[in-house]
Amino acid sequence: MQDYLKLTTGPRRIFMSVTILMAVLLMIGFPSDDQVSKNRINRLSRPAWFVTMVVAFVVAVGSGFYGYRSDRKGEIPSPPSELSLRAPVAASIQKTYPERVGGSPRASSSPVDEFMRKYVDGDGTATGKRRWTVITSADADATLPDVKSALGEELRRAGLQPVTIFRPQLVSDGKLEALYDPEPALLRSLSSLCDGIVVAVGNSRELPDVQIQGLHTVEFSVQVHVIAISNGFRKDIPAVERGAGYSLEEAKAVARKHVEQVLGAQVHEVLLEALSYRP
Repeated sequence: MQDYLKLTTGPRRIFMSVTILMAVLLMIGFPSDDQVSKNRINRLSRPAWFVTMVVAFVVAVGSGFYGYRSDRKGEIPSPPSELSLRAPVAASIQKTYPERVGGSPRASSSPVDEFMRKYVDGDGTATGKRRWTVITSADADATLPDVKSALGEELRRAGLQPVTIFRPQLVSDGKLEALYDPEPALLRSLSSLCDGIVVAVGNSRELPDVQIQGLHTVEFSVQVHVIAISNGFRKDIPAVERGAGYSLEEAKAVARKHVEQVLGAQVHEVLLEALSYRP
């Protein structure tokens, strides 16, 4: 019944009506010359046949046009298609279960996946062994370039290859502490990009100095976290030094230089310890 209603709407109604009419008239048959000559039917049968055919055609077209307009006005509504019936159901399912797409559950991303996607920049494959990365942060100078460069040099002295895998947003978003004591799941994800991590977090503060007028004194402290992913080695290296200068920036630079000198030997020893460590 539904298929029939589909076929009898609009232009299809006209086509079906005319087709049925033509089939009926063809079944009745057009009067032949033989029939007319033998007076088996009235001679007016031919004109009458034509008139009947034209009238019936006009009636069929008119009824089809009327039915088409009725459908458009809503007097005879077309039956809903299967797609239109499914659409509200699909929309309801999508609203109720937003985690489902196409009928199959979409895996929710874990905190580790979010961390890797947002803060790690790498292709997921290590091109060499003994690859270590260094990342630093401190106060307004988020990158600590001098300290980072010194730590990178210590990696080379230990026979390691320094690589950069973390984006700057890791520091600017304040998420660096996730690497102080990283979860095993995070270390497994990072293991395809590097073999170890060196995290240096610095903090400076100005100390009052009443001995020399106009002289600034700054205490600069750094906590270095050394983590070997392959064997699970972890060790922290603290360093605290002071620097003085006639400007605050000069005092900070002197303090950082002292820290770099102190950290050099300590970091090198810890790196060698990490490489030889057997759990």
